[in-house]
Amino acid sequence: MQRVDVRLGENGHFTLYAPVQYTMFQHIALLEQLLEPYPEVQIVLSTRWGRTKPLRKVARELSYSLRARVVENFVLPDAPADYWLWPKGAQVAHYVECRRPAAWFAIDDDEVGWAAWARPHVVFSDPYEGISPSRGC
Repeated sequence: MQRVDVRLGENGHFTLYAPVQYTMFQHIALLEQLLEPYPEVQIVLSTRWGRTKPLRKVARELSYSLRARVVENFVLPDAPADYWLWPKGAQVAHYVECRRPAAWFAIDDDEVGWAAWARPHVVFSDPYEGISPSRGC
């Protein structure tokens, strides 16, 4: 049986930590390859790290080509006080409603909190495998 680590985070949510064979951003090369034909695609980071780390510091976790596409994060100046308690889908919806991008899509491993109107724009990835080729993403 695989050991899974679950911790209670500062936001009051339980967080599932992947087994040791998985790493953060393990499929960066695949994402770079998928985005290469679309140089106009920009990245808006949606991460709980934004609460404690500046955008540029979070972006440093990405490869150079992806980092160059990062334009902002989801933390808007007018975000409600309880913003960090919202599910990621609600945070993305808030961002889209405020910024009104002409086109957008999201990649997320959590199907909770996504409004019906937003779901067609979301690629749901595996919590461990992410956008791995084996998932067909």
